Amino acid sequence: ITIERDGQVIATLPGNATAYTDTSVAPGEYTYRVIPESAGVTAAPRVCSLRVGIGARLRHDFIDPAFSPYQLTRDPSDGSFVVSSNSGTAGEFLYRFADDGTFLGVIPSPDPLPRLVAALAVRPTMSGSEIWSITWEQTPTPGLPQTFRLYSQNTAGTILSGPTTITIPGQPLGVALTYPTGMVYDEVTDTFWFLERNTDMFLQMDTSGQIIDSFAHPMPPLQQFVFNLGAAFDPVRRAFTATSAGPFETEVTQAIEFSETGIATNTAIPLDETRLNPNYGIARAGSVLFVAGSTGSIPTLVTLKAADPVEPPIDFTCEESQANVVTLNWTNPVGYDELVLRRGGVEIAVLPGTDTSFTDIGVGDGERAYSLAGRINGDGTSAQSLCSVLVTGLSPSFVRGDANDDGTVNLADPIRILDVLFTGGDPLVCEDAADANDSGGIDVADPIFLLTFLFQSGPQPPDPYPLPDVDPTGDLIGC
Repeated sequence: ITIERDGQVIATLPGNATAYTDTSVAPGEYTYRVIPESAGVTAAPRVCSLRVGIGARLRHDFIDPAFSPYQLTRDPSDGSFVVSSNSGTAGEFLYRFADDGTFLGVIPSPDPLPRLVAALAVRPTMSGSEIWSITWEQTPTPGLPQTFRLYSQNTAGTILSGPTTITIPGQPLGVALTYPTGMVYDEVTDTFWFLERNTDMFLQMDTSGQIIDSFAHPMPPLQQFVFNLGAAFDPVRRAFTATSAGPFETEVTQAIEFSETGIATNTAIPLDETRLNPNYGIARAGSVLFVAGSTGSIPTLVTLKAADPVEPPIDFTCEESQANVVTLNWTNPVGYDELVLRRGGVEIAVLPGTDTSFTDIGVGDGERAYSLAGRINGDGTSAQSLCSVLVTGLSPSFVRGDANDDGTVNLADPIRILDVLFTGGDPLVCEDAADANDSGGIDVADPIFLLTFLFQSGPQPPDPYPLPDVDPTGDLIGC
């Protein structure tokens, strides 16, 4: 029996051999042929192809009866999965599977048909895991506005909260639908993120259903009608993974990684080995990525290699310690041979495996994302831990309109400005914050502007508002 890899003979085996192990194969795509020969006659070869390294298919499970699997979430407390469907009567239920693909049962969808679960995520709590979901009508009633409802349920299906109507900002361009999908939970902030796929925005939502922050998908598909629906989040590494496609590709072909501020790390996991059409929901656990979809008409969950099985650095932080100097600190949970540090996806240092800090000098102003991976010879390189920092040259940050520096904008702020202007009040902590209309000075127009905003639905203060940041406009006042 002759064994070929990509047309090259790599082994000749006895005729009774039934297995062969090809060791030390570099990452890449390969085609193997097994060619039997008897009495000088060569039979037709058996052929198989596979990927080695990141994106390699590790296993697959058929997840009946979750017909037409749509969204996928993983419970970190026990490794189990919850799957939603977007097809007919199958959408009446959510489907639970153990970490080995064993079917555990169904729970009722929180809303009756024709409403379906558009996005879902598991929120672990002390009293047990909760399944949070956003429901919608995938084909809304013509002439009526879309409605989105937020629910939480326990794993038995009992509704714990909801329906809460949520408002999703932004009008998609050139399409009729607002399309929430790819929901994830961040245990550090006790908030959710989800993707609005038609505006390519990730939106942060608190447990009351309020949208509190957002950022743009850093690498969305550029072709129309690419069903880009998958997202995952690692709260320890502070890293998002989301589905995407190349500029000219008309289907989801990869999962990319990026920071919680939306800066890509130039890490991509190819999805060709899933052999699903299409790739829908995803979930992630350390060095593996789970992808839900269909093989033909069979609901399937595929497990891919997302990184080498090396534990990543933890407690990774970055801060601007001096003007345009960023100090990074971390903890090494295992012994590394070396550490690879990147800024904005570009390698800036390879450090000894025992290092736990680094100082990056001469960093330009702006949002900067760092990634750090540990490497162990013979075992590979870990997934990347991420952190982000806004480099300002130590320009002070503030919230415009927050004249009394209490972190919020309310009636006390115009009163504070009037006190300084007309009754000799104490000096302002930050004059820029009191320049509510960003005119470059402080006068009676500023409290009037704030009162109009607070009580007469006037325009909101210019940036930075409502979150603290540096002043984007130059003027002669500061903090």
